[in-house]
Amino acid sequence: MDTGYPPRNFLDIKLGYACNFKCEYCYQVSDGVRQTGLLKKEHINALLSYLDRTKLQFYTTLADGEPFIYPYLDSIVDGLTKRGHSLAIITNFSASEDVLKNFFLKTNGFLKSFSISIHLSQWKNINDFFDKFENIIAFVKKNKIDLSIYPTCVLTVENIDKVKLLHLRMKEYGY
Repeated sequence: MDTGYPPRNFLDIKLGYACNFKCEYCYQVSDGVRQTGLLKKEHINALLSYLDRTKLQFYTTLADGEPFIYPYLDSIVDGLTKRGHSLAIITNFSASEDVLKNFFLKTNGFLKSFSISIHLSQWKNINDFFDKFENIIAFVKKNKIDLSIYPTCVLTVENIDKVKLLHLRMKEYGY
């Protein structure tokens, strides 16, 4: 099995709609009601079985909802990394620092991309975000975690001034 990086095959896994944020612009809300549903455990097992049969390597993105509250995140991550697949994850960065640090240690060498979707309306104080961001970056560097961090932000008419400030602060970190 070719385990080289980057692989030629990409796999996006939609984990479901579970999210702990209540963003007014969320695309997972229809007519004021949040969509529901999660990727079921039996579907994970079927996917892993399929991957075993194909013998292909995938760059796998875990996304939708908030992955760190998905109840089977460990199962799917363990199954993918055990088989040598590369990982990317898109998160709203609400998981505790300890949860994130443990995830980085567990997936080191497999996790290639950590995308932070910054929802400014959900952070009461943007300095709290940056304190956490600094701590995570320091942890990643100290522990030689080999991954790229990609901060992103939704721009709305209501948050344009905050996004400008966010941009200036992110430049301090080289983003």
